[in-house]
Amino acid sequence: MSLFGVSQADISNLKLTNVNITGDWSVESLVAEQDSGSISRVSVTGNVRGNNLVGGLIGELTKGSVIYSYSSASVYGEANVGGLISLILEDNVIENCYAIGSVTADSTVGGFVGASNGIIRNSYSRGLVKGNIDVDLDVGGFIRFSSGIGTIEGCYYDSQTSGQALSEEDKDSPYAEAKTSSQMKAQATYSGWDFTNVWKMSGYPIFK
Repeated sequence: MSLFGVSQADISNLKLTNVNITGDWSVESLVAEQDSGSISRVSVTGNVRGNNLVGGLIGELTKGSVIYSYSSASVYGEANVGGLISLILEDNVIENCYAIGSVTADSTVGGFVGASNGIIRNSYSRGLVKGNIDVDLDVGGFIRFSSGIGTIEGCYYDSQTSGQALSEEDKDSPYAEAKTSSQMKAQATYSGWDFTNVWKMSGYPIFK
C-alpha cells in the first residue's frame, strides 16, 4: 500500500506530510516497487505500518536511483523493514539521503535500509532502531543485511539515538560507520560530502 504501486517514472519535488499508512505486504508512503526511473527531492513524515517489506519511503528498489530524499516517518513492521527503504537490489544507487524516524520490527530491521545489494553513498540515519525479539544481530543502526555485492561509502548512523552501539563493521560488510551524537553533529565527520551545493549543518546535516 502506497501512493504508487509499481513505478517506472521519475518522481521529484514531492512532500508527503503526516501520512498514516497501514497495510500488509510491501507498505510504504511513496512507491511499493520502483522498477525504473529516479526519485529526487522527496520527503515523508508520519507513520507507516505493515508486515513484510516496509519502508518509510520505498518498499523495493529493483531498478533506479534515489537522491536528495529523506524520511522522518516512524516505521513499524515484522521483517525486512527500513527507515527509508526496505530492500535495495543490485546496482541501484542511493545517494545523499537520510532517515531520522524510529524503526521497529521483529527481524531484518535497519535505521536506513533493511537489506541491500545496491550502492549507497553519502547518507545517514539517526532514528531509534528496535527489534521486537531478542536477536541483536538482526538489527542494524543503518543497515541490517548486505550480501557484500553492493557498496556503502561515506555513510553513518548515530549510535546513541539509534540505540545500536555495536559497529556495523562487526555485523556485515559493507557497512556504515557508527558515530556518537556529537560526532554526527560535526561537519568534519562527513568526509567527501558536498557542503557547497547539497548539504548544510543544522545540528545534523540537512539539505540546502
